[in-house]
Amino acid sequence: MELKILLISGRKKKKWLIPKGWPVKGLTFPQSAAREAQEEAGIEGVISPQPLGDFGYHKKITKLQTIPCRVIIYGLLVTDQDVEWKEREQRDRLWCSLPQAIEKVTEKNLVKVLRDVLKDPGLLTLDI
Repeated sequence: MELKILLISGRKKKKWLIPKGWPVKGLTFPQSAAREAQEEAGIEGVISPQPLGDFGYHKKITKLQTIPCRVIIYGLLVTDQDVEWKEREQRDRLWCSLPQAIEKVTEKNLVKVLRDVLKDPGLLTLDI
């Protein structure tokens, strides 16, 4: 079976990225990541307890203001994909191979993490 990556479109700019968001009070980082995947992409599954990687970027808050953010990436073995979900009207979903995802993503730091996974697919092992 070929590994597939789910990319979602951004809400404002229609560039391809992965579900991400802020940590949720009362949830662990992996639990927060799983919640974001459900809200932004309508997917559920088994989340990896350990991150696949991380990267930093500057999130645009207003036209003149950005804040530094760190994205911690967790793998999710998808077991369910909803037809309706919270951000369905704001985002598109695209399932693709890892090499295709690397071509479509424009965030260079995310591309680096995806390339690391391509070199070492063992990073996706779920130790649960």
